[in-house]
Amino acid sequence: MSVALNLYLDVQSKVLLDNINSTSAASASLLAFIQGDNPTINIFPLLPTGSISIPYTAVDLHASTLQVAVCGGDGLPTGTLGGPTPIAYSTGWTWSIDHFIGTLNFNTQEVADFLGTAAVESSTFEIEESDTSDTRFQFPCTVKAQVIEGNVISLSGLPAYYFQDATPTGSIGQGSLWLAPTTATLSVYDGSTWDTLHP
Repeated sequence: MSVALNLYLDVQSKVLLDNINSTSAASASLLAFIQGDNPTINIFPLLPTGSISIPYTAVDLHASTLQVAVCGGDGLPTGTLGGPTPIAYSTGWTWSIDHFIGTLNFNTQEVADFLGTAAVESSTFEIEESDTSDTRFQFPCTVKAQVIEGNVISLSGLPAYYFQDATPTGSIGQGSLWLAPTTATLSVYDGSTWDTLHP
């Protein structure tokens, strides 16, 4: 199941709205992006009408092009050319009736390098709209590390002795691993004895 992220953008005040019926230009918080995701994003450009009953109206930007990025480095852009490289970047945005549609890939080495060993990092989400001139919109966002990774070991598939403190005996295949929980010692079986790998 894939659910698109809908962003309602007040292009006059440069804030995000909770929805098209918002009665105030209070910036909405972006959902956190998760490492490994490739979300579809719908960006709805809106202008305030001054009417309480219909507070916003759609803006026709079919002649514009769009770029969207999430900042790398420390998560904040700098005024220096050649600043932080984006960890996610896309130019492939299509206009559809009243909004832009595109995707943003977070399954990149740049995302992995940005997160390092952290569970979550703060960053900056930027939209650049271009027609006769460039207009930029920036909002804080977060990027979270994924839990289910590729090539992860299934704990349910590990042998029963894997986490026991007593030295395993019996029918054990060469190259098997054993992690003693009390000492955090990792050993490998060479076919006759257990050889310590760590620490």
